[in-house]
Amino acid sequence: PDPVTCRQQGNYAPVVQLVAPKQQQIVAAGVGYRFGKNGSIKTEAALSRNDLNRFSELDDSDDTGLATFTTVQNVFRLGPDTNAWALETTAGYELVQRNFRALNPYREPEFLRDWNIANQQGVGVAPPANEQLVRASLLLGRKNRGSVQYGFGAFLRDSLYTGIRHSASLQWLRNGWDINGEGSLLTTDESNQRTRFFRPRITLSKTIPALKNWRIGLEGAREQSDRRAVSNDTLLATSFFFDRLRIFTESVASETSNLSLSAARRWDYAPFGENYRSLSVATEYHVNGTWQPAKAIQWSGSLGYRELEVAATAPASLTPASTFLGRMDFNGSFFKGAIRTVTVYELSAGQEPKLSFTYVPVTPGSGTHIWLDSLYNNDGKIQSYEMELAPFQDQADYIRVSSVTDEYVRTDNASLNYSVQIEPRAVWFAAKDYRKTLSRFSIVSSLQINRKTREAPGVDPWNPFQLAIPDTALVSVNLNARNSLFFNRADPRYDIQLGESDLQSRIVQISGFESRRTLEYFLRGRWNPSVRWSIQLGLTQGRRESDSELFNTRDYRIVSWKTEPQVTFLPSKSFRTIVRYRLQRDRNTLGDTGETSLQNDLSVEAAYNQSARSSLRMRASYIAIQFEGQPNSPVGFALLNGLQNGQNYLWNVGLDRQLGKNLRLSLSYEGRKTGKADVVHVGRAQVTAVF
Repeated sequence: PDPVTCRQQGNYAPVVQLVAPKQQQIVAAGVGYRFGKNGSIKTEAALSRNDLNRFSELDDSDDTGLATFTTVQNVFRLGPDTNAWALETTAGYELVQRNFRALNPYREPEFLRDWNIANQQGVGVAPPANEQLVRASLLLGRKNRGSVQYGFGAFLRDSLYTGIRHSASLQWLRNGWDINGEGSLLTTDESNQRTRFFRPRITLSKTIPALKNWRIGLEGAREQSDRRAVSNDTLLATSFFFDRLRIFTESVASETSNLSLSAARRWDYAPFGENYRSLSVATEYHVNGTWQPAKAIQWSGSLGYRELEVAATAPASLTPASTFLGRMDFNGSFFKGAIRTVTVYELSAGQEPKLSFTYVPVTPGSGTHIWLDSLYNNDGKIQSYEMELAPFQDQADYIRVSSVTDEYVRTDNASLNYSVQIEPRAVWFAAKDYRKTLSRFSIVSSLQINRKTREAPGVDPWNPFQLAIPDTALVSVNLNARNSLFFNRADPRYDIQLGESDLQSRIVQISGFESRRTLEYFLRGRWNPSVRWSIQLGLTQGRRESDSELFNTRDYRIVSWKTEPQVTFLPSKSFRTIVRYRLQRDRNTLGDTGETSLQNDLSVEAAYNQSARSSLRMRASYIAIQFEGQPNSPVGFALLNGLQNGQNYLWNVGLDRQLGKNLRLSLSYEGRKTGKADVVHVGRAQVTAVF
């Protein structure tokens, strides 16, 4: 409130709006009748009820609505056989009351645009009104020759809208020639405007047998929507007008290959007074095709290039641009499945809004992030750099919300998804010589890259492997690579895995760039001396990096190594226990502070399952940490991960119980004692009902 007048100055009230129970129902009935040889009549009626609040009887008078339609169709043969010319007549009438609510859209997707209610992009909403729709058409056609059609339509929406639409279409097939044309002319009168919408389109193509039935063609289209105010002849800003010309050629589609090429030019015009003036000219080239040289190998792809030229009178927000849009897919299987690979490469361009992140408090323990104000300035105000992923769920009191700003940048996007699996066993499973040993090896490799950049010198928009990009040209980049070499993979006795994983992310926000990287090299082995016992050992060496442009206190480069032996005992199918030990050493090599951490982690885990009805899980951990450095710092938090220097104890118990066919109960308890801090107890109960 105002400190002087006490007048409220805000826009919101601390009120939680209750959601009323709603009910939507519909009942429909229809009947059809056939007369003569080719005549039919169909009619259908539907009654809907849409109650926005079942607990209230107020305003119930607008809950129900009626809709009905009737269609009459007849075909007149103009010759003695079925291949003769035929005249098809169709007439229909549709009535929809203002309060009728359909469960699902029942009209064609382009309905609002066809009647010039939606804009050029097909976006538009028609307010509720009593509607009447009349349609009639005459179609004269002959099989394998073609057809010609004329249609008439009238659409009335109370006194808000009256539209009259004429349409015509032509199809002609003769000696390899194919002529397809259609067009419509719509005039409307509305309460605040009158419109005229003209939409012709024609396609002329020829199939050439001498060129293995390749097809070449020419296509032309126009859309001109004149929208004028009732009081004058000036075109409204919502008017649009464009011409489009396209030439194309394509092969006959087959099981092994197909190819199509096209080039198009589009002229756009903007309303200016009572006429239009040039806005832009766009030239496009497209290539699409598939190729399957063998049963187990398949290529498919598409590539488009668009060059936009802008008129001198165009608004400043519209700028010339050259963009690519493409996708390539490759699926291959070689040597009887010994090598399998999948590759997807995509290229695109678009507008990307600049992002900013805000953190919103939620119910304690139901979020994802923790606020670490004490590690920074301790000013009681939330700054984005003071938020971290919560190490324990009961500390997760905030969620991160992405806010889209009103500032947009043009981006070039490149992405690559690649995976390959090499299994010599598929070919050498019965070999006896050295190939038997080689068949025990296998390789699994995957790579994912998603990159968004701005146009800048030296930046290739099509190259996803170019990751060293100046911050002025970078929007975001994410990389996830994983490569593993297996020996005796999935063998019941033992196996060995040698691998590397690399996870990188870099994003430019309003507050500057932030980058993270986690790189690991690992060696893992498993040995099952018996059915009940399993022994595993893991060795890992890695590096974690964080770099923030404006908040240097968040920067670190942590080098680590760890070893993790594990013993699993399985005395029965219903009970399992695991003893695990982890020795890990971390050291920050960035700067001269040199924070270090040595952790000894011993944990015991047990699980008991009683068929599919209930399961009990228990785990206890003792973690001894020797930490050197400032624990109340971003680097200290990254090294300790919510724990403290000294002795730490963690324990938890979980119970899942199936109470009925559709009802499940989950109980959990977590406790911890970290360093000299007090003991923390967290209990949760959840009932899940599946309908």
